[in-house]
Amino acid sequence: MYQAKISVRSLVEFIFRSGDIASGDGSFSKEAMLEGGRIHRKIQKKMGLNYEAEVSLKTEIVKPDFVLVIEGRADGILTEDQGVTIDEIKGVYRKLEHMDAPVFVHQAQAMCYAYMYALEHALDSITVQMTYCNMDTEEIKRFQETFSFSDLQSWFHDLTEAYCKWTQFEVDNRRLRNDTIQHMEFPYPYRAGQRDMAASVYLSIKRGQNLFVQAPTGIGKTMAALFPAVKAMGDGYGDKLFYLTAKTIARGVALNGLEILRGNGLHFRSVLITAKEKICPMEEVTCEPEFCPYAKGHYDRINAAVYDCITHEVNITRDVILDYADRHTVCPFEMSLDISLFVDGIICDYNYVFDPRVRLKRYFGEGVKGEFLFLVDEAHNLVERASAMYSAALYKEDFLYMRKLLMPHHAKLGKLLGGCNREMLVFKKECDSEKGYSMIQDMESLYGKLLRVHARLESFLEESREIVTLKSHRDEILNFYFQLNQFLNIYEMVDESYEIYAEQVTSASFMIRLYCIHPANNLTDCIEKGNATIFFSATMLPITYYR
Repeated sequence: MYQAKISVRSLVEFIFRSGDIASGDGSFSKEAMLEGGRIHRKIQKKMGLNYEAEVSLKTEIVKPDFVLVIEGRADGILTEDQGVTIDEIKGVYRKLEHMDAPVFVHQAQAMCYAYMYALEHALDSITVQMTYCNMDTEEIKRFQETFSFSDLQSWFHDLTEAYCKWTQFEVDNRRLRNDTIQHMEFPYPYRAGQRDMAASVYLSIKRGQNLFVQAPTGIGKTMAALFPAVKAMGDGYGDKLFYLTAKTIARGVALNGLEILRGNGLHFRSVLITAKEKICPMEEVTCEPEFCPYAKGHYDRINAAVYDCITHEVNITRDVILDYADRHTVCPFEMSLDISLFVDGIICDYNYVFDPRVRLKRYFGEGVKGEFLFLVDEAHNLVERASAMYSAALYKEDFLYMRKLLMPHHAKLGKLLGGCNREMLVFKKECDSEKGYSMIQDMESLYGKLLRVHARLESFLEESREIVTLKSHRDEILNFYFQLNQFLNIYEMVDESYEIYAEQVTSASFMIRLYCIHPANNLTDCIEKGNATIFFSATMLPITYYR
């Protein structure tokens, strides 16, 4: 029987998500997550001997066609004479005095743990405690509520039933897909070399290996890669296909290839992911509810929009997404990402798999691994593209400008920005006057100051939305924040494959750059999240270089 797994957090965030899209959603850096972990551990250590931290919990929902496994880890369980309390800890940047009640999605996560623990230990009632901690001040605020087991059981049943319809869709779709794959034949007579390529692709996927293919234009590389990859999925060697390209025209070729296979009886649902800037229906890409009706209340409507689309469409192109997004008034870009969870194939740019700034965290986040197959078209482009993806730069002039802009609103943040500017001025003075650049061996002092600016700016953005939503400066502040966030994230990847240098770009522009010379290690981290990768191109010589 098919077994589907989902974490408690993913379950409640999917079913109970609501409200608006905002530009800063999901932008926390690794440093912020590490700080959150430190806060968790500090609170847990203070809770006493009756407090058990990081308790793993799991339950199963058995249906005729599948078993849904729900698992997670409670931050803490406090056992006292008066009863058991499930503790859920959240580190936040908002001011706690403004919180009158817990965020429901957070509480729902704790309620799931409470139900699972009460079921396992046959408890008649159990208490849920939400512990919020401000990550700047370490101030703590708690909310408690006691539930009877019968109420939790009824609530949990409704929650899982709401999700099971999505799992049933996946099970039915997979069964139909695999049945049609068994009867699928190559759609036309093989061209010279095409059969050999298709056979090599299938065997590489079956063995869980990567394959590099150089084949001349005209051989039909797209079908020679698509057909065996789909066949391998039907034989259980993969469950989701990523067709990755560098150019729009190549994505059209992939779409056409899948349509040819569908015309021969294949059931295979696919989605084309188009860049936000190219699919946004607004004149200006501004992901703020004040300016975009698609962002306003997006999460209230998105699940209905996605279900409508995936139950009526198999070839989910840009135009299809725009149509359904308009019907339901949701963001088409965000909708395409959610649809990707419920399709067999994803056609997209390299960025959505490899670029740490925009790659799909639901597939390629830390600790995530899946039954993925990667087909990398025009793979000779990936070397240069990847080097750019894993590089980052900061400009001294931006810090001066942001200091001037933010000092009236947040003096401490202004001073921190000034400190970063002074650090960059030191590197500027060390620049070779003739060459216009200098290599940097140690930037730990600047890195520490950048971290402090990042934390303060994150807090400022969360607490001062009335400032950042002013039309004149909103985009500038957000863009600076994202550039800083990117730089810090890339810095954490720096190893022997990188060089760090300072450059006087023009008389009025000075930058510090983290330059990824050799992106092999970073690409490997992504590739290893799947089962096999097929790199193919008409131009991949010398092959040892590309390998």
